[in-house]
Amino acid sequence: MKLFLKILKGGFFFLLSVYILLWILPFLLPVYPDDYEAVPFENSQQYTVREVRLHSRYWQSKGDSSLGKILFVHGFSGSTFSWRKNIESFVDAGYDILAIDLSPFGYSERNEAINHSSSARALRAWALIDTYKLEGNWTLIGHSMGGSVIGAMAALKPDRVNHLVYVDGFSSDGIIQDMPFKYKLLKRLLPWERLGEVAGYYMMYTPEKIEELLSGAYGVKPDEEAVSGYLAPLKQAKTASGIIQMAFNSKEESAYEVNDFKGKSLIIWGEKDQWVSAKVGEKLEKRLTNAELVYIKDAGHCPMETHPEAFNTLVLNFLKDAN
Repeated sequence: MKLFLKILKGGFFFLLSVYILLWILPFLLPVYPDDYEAVPFENSQQYTVREVRLHSRYWQSKGDSSLGKILFVHGFSGSTFSWRKNIESFVDAGYDILAIDLSPFGYSERNEAINHSSSARALRAWALIDTYKLEGNWTLIGHSMGGSVIGAMAALKPDRVNHLVYVDGFSSDGIIQDMPFKYKLLKRLLPWERLGEVAGYYMMYTPEKIEELLSGAYGVKPDEEAVSGYLAPLKQAKTASGIIQMAFNSKEESAYEVNDFKGKSLIIWGEKDQWVSAKVGEKLEKRLTNAELVYIKDAGHCPMETHPEAFNTLVLNFLKDAN
């Protein structure tokens, strides 16, 4: 019995020491994020909508008249850079294009007060569109996590949307509910944001790690342009802490159901996606009122980047036939 109590006491003090260390060590390790870039691209714009500064880029269609307007929404850890191999084809085809950076990614704002729920992001995206004063209905294209945003946008304002294109993406109904008590407690147990910043700086946001992650997403080794294009925005200050906050600050602002949108939807899936199962796309196809699921052969989780010609052709043909 004495031995058991001794072991128990030793274990308690060991865990207490580790806990104290986790509160102290992250603040002793220096973090040097890259300087903030307000204008990383020639057509970069920064607008504050619903109290959050969003980075976006706009391209006007080439030709005498526009065939329509398209919004591109990236996935987790992505940015407007994720659509670099697609936008020109759509502009040349006659479409006006707007691409945005979802906070806490790309070159948009990061702060602890931002609500990262799908409905909050959707309402900010609509507010940004209104800021640009771009009239008319939209086709919304969302990759991975971006699918949840376009799904919410269409469900909340179906009269403003023509079509949806999900790219290895998902969407679910928006339910307004408070954070469970256990998560509130967990949030206060450790300095999660600072731990995230230190872990991101020393372990995650390096060329080697980004190359490894992109290799998994692409299914092939990424080139230097892809690595640097993803790494630069991730190294902006407070990216990691913003990602941590996504887990604790994502309360839906508005309730919605994804099948409130009755228009045509295209679901594109990489045949060899190892990150998000194709079963997710199959379930989404059944949920939506008028959707078609199409696979891109040999593609992974990011077909718009690894198989741009096939992707661009699929979407452009869909828009031509759907209109």
